[in-house]
Amino acid sequence: MKYYTMVEMAKIIGIPESSARGYRDRFLSYMTTTGQGRGKRYTEEALEALRIVATMSREGIPNEDIETSLEARFGVVIESQDSQSQTIVSSSQIVADQSQALVLAIMGEMAAMREQITALHAQLECREESRDQHLVAVMREIQEMRQEMHRPWWKKIFRKN
Repeated sequence: MKYYTMVEMAKIIGIPESSARGYRDRFLSYMTTTGQGRGKRYTEEALEALRIVATMSREGIPNEDIETSLEARFGVVIESQDSQSQTIVSSSQIVADQSQALVLAIMGEMAAMREQITALHAQLECREESRDQHLVAVMREIQEMRQEMHRPWWKKIFRKN
């Protein structure tokens, strides 16, 4: 990754250094940096943000619209308390939309799973009822066989109950 000074960025974009510093101060949250003081350097992303600001400002676009455009393109940069590291936070609207879509997708999947569970539960109850009926029939057969085994031999021969 390449880093630039404010003077270098102004020359690359073709604007006066004072204008570049003014744009930087107005849209500071989109200017990612490293270092401090005279050692502060701006990232390629900051160069791109400054280029967008300069172009839109020349066209007379209001600062609020420029801010919206930058937020959509880069997200918002929040400096930590030690001012050395910066974290890029994606646009809250994009995150909210993605979260909402994800929640809706999950809710749809949950509804489908509930339907499957209900169908499987009904199928299980049918199988349990069928199994119970079969079990009762087998138990009757076993009971009849036991009764047949315990009958005296002469009743078996003459077929008397």
